[in-house]
Amino acid sequence: MSRDPVAPPPPREAQPGTAWASGSVTAAIRQVAFVAAAAWQLVMVLVTLASVGGAGWGLAVAQGVVAVLAIVALRRPMPAYLVPGLAAALGTCGYLVSRDIDSALSFAACWQINFASCIALLLIARRAVIVAVVGQALLTALAILTVLPEWGPQMPFSIAVTQVSIVVVMRLGLPRLMRVSAEADAAAGAADAAELRLRVSALLGTRIAEETRTLHDTAINTLGAVANGTAGIVEGGQVRDQCARDVVLLETMRDDRSAPRTLALRDIFALPGLPIVRGGAEDAELDRAAARLSEEATAGIVGCVREALTNAAKHSGAELVAIDATVGGAELVIRVEDRGRGFAGPSPGDRGIATSIRARARDHGLVAEVDSAPGRGTRVEITAPFAPVRDPAPEMARTDAEVHEVSARLLRRAGLLWGMGVTVVSVLLTATGSANVGNALLPMIVLMLAAWAAAWGGTRGRPGSRLLGSTAGRALLASVLALCTLTVFVLSAAATGFGGLGAVYWQALAPTGPLVMLLALRPGRKVAVAAMTAWALLVLALAAFVAPNATAAQIVVIAGIVGVGFSAVWGRFQTLLVARAERGFRDRARALDARIAVDAAAAARTSYLRWLDAGLDSAIELLRGIAEGSRGVAAAATRAACAEEEQYLRQLVQISPEFVRLGRGLMAALREARDRGVPLVLRAGGPDAPDAATAEDVSGVLLSAIRGTPPGEALHVSLFPVGSGMQLTVSGASLEAPAALAAGRGSSRFERLGSVALLELTYTGEERSSDPEPREVPHERSRSVPRLPRRGRRGSPAAAGAD
Repeated sequence: MSRDPVAPPPPREAQPGTAWASGSVTAAIRQVAFVAAAAWQLVMVLVTLASVGGAGWGLAVAQGVVAVLAIVALRRPMPAYLVPGLAAALGTCGYLVSRDIDSALSFAACWQINFASCIALLLIARRAVIVAVVGQALLTALAILTVLPEWGPQMPFSIAVTQVSIVVVMRLGLPRLMRVSAEADAAAGAADAAELRLRVSALLGTRIAEETRTLHDTAINTLGAVANGTAGIVEGGQVRDQCARDVVLLETMRDDRSAPRTLALRDIFALPGLPIVRGGAEDAELDRAAARLSEEATAGIVGCVREALTNAAKHSGAELVAIDATVGGAELVIRVEDRGRGFAGPSPGDRGIATSIRARARDHGLVAEVDSAPGRGTRVEITAPFAPVRDPAPEMARTDAEVHEVSARLLRRAGLLWGMGVTVVSVLLTATGSANVGNALLPMIVLMLAAWAAAWGGTRGRPGSRLLGSTAGRALLASVLALCTLTVFVLSAAATGFGGLGAVYWQALAPTGPLVMLLALRPGRKVAVAAMTAWALLVLALAAFVAPNATAAQIVVIAGIVGVGFSAVWGRFQTLLVARAERGFRDRARALDARIAVDAAAAARTSYLRWLDAGLDSAIELLRGIAEGSRGVAAAATRAACAEEEQYLRQLVQISPEFVRLGRGLMAALREARDRGVPLVLRAGGPDAPDAATAEDVSGVLLSAIRGTPPGEALHVSLFPVGSGMQLTVSGASLEAPAALAAGRGSSRFERLGSVALLELTYTGEERSSDPEPREVPHERSRSVPRLPRRGRRGSPAAAGAD
């Protein structure tokens, strides 16, 4: 059967990370519906045996079986129509077994059918349920007309009107209730998507930043040391070992899609460079300290120490370096100290202190301090606070606040819908000739409308919300609704002569309207219990009042069970809703964390592709030659080749880790320029491209410009943010204008200034579909991007110009 587009989703357990609010509502409804069905069947067993005695044993057993099925349905899946269908059929049987329209069994059977219809409409979200409920009502009416003609047509007619009223009210009310949860789900989905993009981008940016620093600290420094001749002061075997390690690193960055292995904390004492004098904590104590640090913090410590050792070897002139590790109660402190020449004032820019020590420490949750003075050497101190036992209080507070807000909206909406629903049903039943001794139903309906208006006015944004927003105002509203509940019950009882005249027409659910709206205000357990206790005492008082008529007393008690019991079930629904919402919200948070982990692992491929596009092959072969001894460390050709590779790699690491979308294209452009012998001067700053389409367009323009430039001719490129977009400027002697503008570009300018051509393109980022995940930038030309004419042939490799 097809799903009804206006019906709520079928009841099911909340799905982690998806419809946490809707799932919570439907799960709570399902549980409460089956609990209420089981409880009412037990009431029916007692009423049946009390009314007809031994003649009702068969019916009582059947009612007990349905109660068991309802309890089983709480734990095991079964057809949703089974329990309400059997309950409705047994309600009809109750009429036929009783044969007395004024008996307690007939009165209870009437509510058996009503509850069965409500449960069916709650559990089955298909149009067929409407046909089933109305069809069941018609069958019951037909059975009464056929088997019990003495009851007359009024009773069958009333049954049909009541069932149709239930269908109309619930079909109008449920979608409005579920709309609140759907809005909460949509808001949560949007928030999750935004957080997913933000956190995955941050994780990817952190990974790229760490890889960039590691490349600087290892291969670039090694190449620089060989190029400058400073590697000659270190024993040749150490240089070859370092080159071998750098080859593994570069091959991992180029070929492996997984993150490189993080060194252990104790490995800081075995890093290459100057001889190390170790002090402080021993291995066992360091291992215990490492267990209290995150993997990211450990990686940050190793990286900072490695850069400090590299700087000492390159610049200090010292013969050794001291590393001291101190483990405190709340932190680990690592000190790297040399007795070299030191420096005065701010650290020189080429020592990597700002990027590879301070920035790395900040990104990994560490604190790094660098202290140096001429003639006194340099001391680098890295402080790593141990991760405390995570206090869930802030997260719990945020969770509770969001769950409370959504739950409060749902309950307010549900309370108002129920209050209006029972009022409408009362109006319809009164209009169709329900028992109305002394016209008691008229003031009852007026009072119900007044209670609804008061509850509606007290909700947020309504005329009385400011007055009722205070503690005193809420207490006043709760008192008014509680008083209305008791008064409505008395009036509904009076309309049937307190159970003595036309009891089957008693509108026993009418008082639940004001009380449910009271419960929806979440007044607190004491207030709710007091209100229902007062109602229960009133029921007992009325039963005692009509005690001479035993049947009337039984009917009063049953009517009280209907109303008070329903209100208790509603209170249970509220408790379950909040509990399910809290669990669903936390499941959603865990699912989001899992999705972030999966997406971050997939996004790591972007990092791998960046270095693949960078063209690390020549550096790998050069370092491998030195490691294997086929290239001499002091040979002029080796030093020149190392200088060229160092200069190229330094250009690569200048591409900001924030360029998650632009990074691959810019690296591909640098590689293309080097392979073609085109000196490329690249300046890039600011945030990443606003979307993947802009990044692809920028890459295509750069590659076309490079391919159209003859070998040896310089090409200048700058890329900076402008408003919400960015501006690309390309200048060169052989540059030519593109044939047309790409879709989405804000503006363009091309002109010749003497012998130099200038191309300026502005990307607004508007009218483009924002791609939250970085997309691959193609090496070949894209059909959607106009390319500059290709000129010249491939030249010999040359070092690109750096600025």
